[in-house]
Amino acid sequence: AREVVALMQESMLQAGEEGLGVDLDAGLGLGGDPRGGSMSSRLKQLVKRLHARAARKTSPLFSATELRESAEAIGVRGLEFENLLELMRHECYLLRKGSGLFSLQGTNLSQGT
Repeated sequence: AREVVALMQESMLQAGEEGLGVDLDAGLGLGGDPRGGSMSSRLKQLVKRLHARAARKTSPLFSATELRESAEAIGVRGLEFENLLELMRHECYLLRKGSGLFSLQGTNLSQGT
């Protein structure tokens, strides 16, 4: 099931990149970022950064603080971070595992739980 979710997420992002008529921002009711990057591009940046971080620490589990740090590294702060976190949960990139703990989906790493 996780592989199917990861495949669907990747397909949606590729469709948006290839100009196949899929506007992830409009489809999700989100406006683009006035500083230049769209919400979908920030989403892709953050997911890529989180996958790399998960591989380095050999765990797909992230605290809310770790998520915020990764988002801040790409210039996402405040309300924009909260919106992006909600989008990632809605699109099943992140699953809540407990109070302040999230699991990044689409990795081949054991959750160790």
